[in-house]
Amino acid sequence: MKDERIIFRLDSKLSEQLKKRAKKEKTTISQLVRDMVRYNLQGISPVAQKALTERHTQIMQWMQESSRIGGNLNQISYVLNESGKLDRDGLAKSHEELRKLFCETIKRMQGVGLEIRGALL
Repeated sequence: MKDERIIFRLDSKLSEQLKKRAKKEKTTISQLVRDMVRYNLQGISPVAQKALTERHTQIMQWMQESSRIGGNLNQISYVLNESGKLDRDGLAKSHEELRKLFCETIKRMQGVGLEIRGALL
């Protein structure tokens, strides 16, 4: 809960940089400053924080891709249940997409884990 207020002054150049950064990251200035303070106090460098943010974005993209493939499998299952006919080509394609995505995700997650450990040390 945010129950403390701290007021500080910045010169115009630093203030403008802060505004641009908040706009670039699509957040408020207050949230940006809170994040910067939090990461700094936790000993996470801005470079490491940026890397972690980028990795989070990648993970979210992988999840969306997995969801899309899952939707395809649901459609195949629906057709199979309704008609009793199996779309073998669609099923094989979805299976291959899932297999590739799974292998790629495992490799990337291993890399992300190493990167995060390195960033936090």
